Amino acid sequence: MKTDPKIQDGQLPSFFSGDCSKSARQIMDEPNFNFTGLHTAKASNKKEGKLVFFCTSYLICKEVPGAPSPARVVDSGSRSVNLSWSPPSNDGNAPVSSYRVLMINSTDSWLNVGGIRSVEVGVPHAHITGLLPSSSYLVRVVALNAVGLSSPTNELTLLTDHEPPTQPPTNVRVAPVSSTSLRITWQPPEDTPAQQSGLGYYVGYKVGNSSEPFRYKDLESTSASLYRPELMLTDLQKYTSYAITVQAYNTAGVGPISDPITATTQEDGAAGALTSIFLSITFSNITAFSKFLKSSQQTFFSLFKNFPVIRCNGSRDRIFHDYSLPSELSEKSVTTLSSQLMGLRHYTNYSITVNAYTRRGDGLRSDPIFCITHEDVPGPVERLKALSVDGQSILVSWLPPEAPNGQIIKYTLHMDQPQQPLVIRGNNDNNWGTGSSSWDNGNSWNEIDNDANGRSWVVSGSERQYLVTGLTVGSVSRYSFYVVASTTIGDGPIGLHVNQVPSQDAPAAIASFSDKIVSVYKEEIRLPCHVIGNPAPTRTWAYNSDEVVSLSGGRVREVPDGSLLIADIKASDFGNYSCRASNIHGSDAITYQVKVHVPPMTPLVYVSDVTSNTLTVRWRNTHDGGIPVLGYYLYMKREFGEWRRVEVPAEADSYTLTGLQCGSRYQVYVTAYNHVGTSDKADSIPTKTLGRSPIVPAQSSFIRVNMTSITLNLASWLNGGCPITSIVVEY
Repeated sequence: MKTDPKIQDGQLPSFFSGDCSKSARQIMDEPNFNFTGLHTAKASNKKEGKLVFFCTSYLICKEVPGAPSPARVVDSGSRSVNLSWSPPSNDGNAPVSSYRVLMINSTDSWLNVGGIRSVEVGVPHAHITGLLPSSSYLVRVVALNAVGLSSPTNELTLLTDHEPPTQPPTNVRVAPVSSTSLRITWQPPEDTPAQQSGLGYYVGYKVGNSSEPFRYKDLESTSASLYRPELMLTDLQKYTSYAITVQAYNTAGVGPISDPITATTQEDGAAGALTSIFLSITFSNITAFSKFLKSSQQTFFSLFKNFPVIRCNGSRDRIFHDYSLPSELSEKSVTTLSSQLMGLRHYTNYSITVNAYTRRGDGLRSDPIFCITHEDVPGPVERLKALSVDGQSILVSWLPPEAPNGQIIKYTLHMDQPQQPLVIRGNNDNNWGTGSSSWDNGNSWNEIDNDANGRSWVVSGSERQYLVTGLTVGSVSRYSFYVVASTTIGDGPIGLHVNQVPSQDAPAAIASFSDKIVSVYKEEIRLPCHVIGNPAPTRTWAYNSDEVVSLSGGRVREVPDGSLLIADIKASDFGNYSCRASNIHGSDAITYQVKVHVPPMTPLVYVSDVTSNTLTVRWRNTHDGGIPVLGYYLYMKREFGEWRRVEVPAEADSYTLTGLQCGSRYQVYVTAYNHVGTSDKADSIPTKTLGRSPIVPAQSSFIRVNMTSITLNLASWLNGGCPITSIVVEY
């Protein structure tokens, strides 16, 4: 018989067999499986002092089993795993009937009962299926017997193998960003976790409907690509359709390719760089043939011709600015690579530029080429004077034809008069003119015709006035004069006729002509006033409303030949300058309308449109300085950066700066320029592209915590309008 030493007299186990339990049961304070065994109980009669009863029982105590040994991985794949463990060292006096394998995602918590997956097996090993590739799990095992569940084993971290993606990326979208770039966005394949380590993408692209193979860009696995996969394709062809595909890959291989998506880069100011312009010139027409290095699809071309601000004088090698001519800019749009410009002025210097344009805007202009239309016969001489000097002399003066149509090589002076000798006196007498041949007596003249109806003389094309002497008074009442201009092509038509009678008492007269004079800022001009009469007249100058011009030898003064000199021209010198001659027999006056060309005034500038990487700057001219604006300079710099200059054509009133930094401060200003110079610099305008630094998310949406790990939801960061380029995690 066995007696448990832990059982004292008067104590009975709580579980035993036999009838003795009916008469002598007591509840043990702390039963456990250590009480299991054969026990003897005795009962005595103290009164008699003798043993009257013995009861023998076998006690069995049961409880939950101990924890199995920690699970271990026997082998694993991408979607299943074989686990093994050892049974518990004690079964709690009740056989282990089964084992329960508990599993959660590594990012989840054991407190989340709904996220626990349970697999029950009857042996100490298990084959678990239905897992996701490249995923992390936490595993625990508990044993079961008739009493209940054991405590769980320590966690096992399980990582399934990679397998190539089985589906293509989803929601592939392509958006044009500029004329040379496309932005591609997509979502990971539906069967592949976004956070899978090593998940990257190949983005394929090629010109649509072309036979060329796809070219690929590799987007490697980064923190930014896990939740927001995105790729920018740059250096593409302008206004060109592209086919785009996306393919996911990991360390196990490459998945299927998405269906191609077609997108077109934006139009741009056509970049067709002009390589050359070929010209064929007739009398007043120019045919321009142009060749372009390349041009975008559906490209049109603008042909610009810069009308005469340049003319030739003396020879084609000598070119000077003639500011008295109107400055014109004409534009012609064509859809071919050649065009004929009709109706141009004869013997006029033109500059021609060509540029391509699209709906998006203008491309760069070609370098200008210069050409001169052919000469033609000149127009008529319409401004002519015949002035009496004395009883035997008449001074004839004129201005060139309004349309010279070439280089004037000679003038032919015609005079209707009675048959008698006439003399043309030249420069050696009172500076009144020179002929084209010299006589021994020093007078210059060239008589080419002498008949009963009149006489004609040829003089140099540089002459503007001549003195005819030897006239007789009384033989005729009047002498009639006209002048014909000539170029190498031939003689022009007859123009204005003027009549005059020589008089000994010649009234004061001015041989110079009233005119409109265009001057240039800071240059100087001379206003001639050649006076004649008998007796010699007096000369006076006035400026605006008969205000006498100061002749003190300053910036505005009369020089010895009677001309008015205005030096260092300013805008304030604009106005009417009058010269008046008078003697006892009469008076005469001429007026010069002086216009001053100055640099344009500074444009009014403002920023109209702002994005995260562009600024649209607009401006309005206040004054062009008297001549057309030739273009603008737009200056821009980033805060703490260097100034950058962009040249903008004259017809533009806005410009969009692209490729700027998101959320950055910039300064801009605009100047205008013409033939004279550039406007003053205005105060720069501060501005800023859209966007800010990333916005910190709420902790509840950013961090998830369990007993062994912390998960950061990087997608909860808001980019503030600027793309997130990197994320740094410190812990």
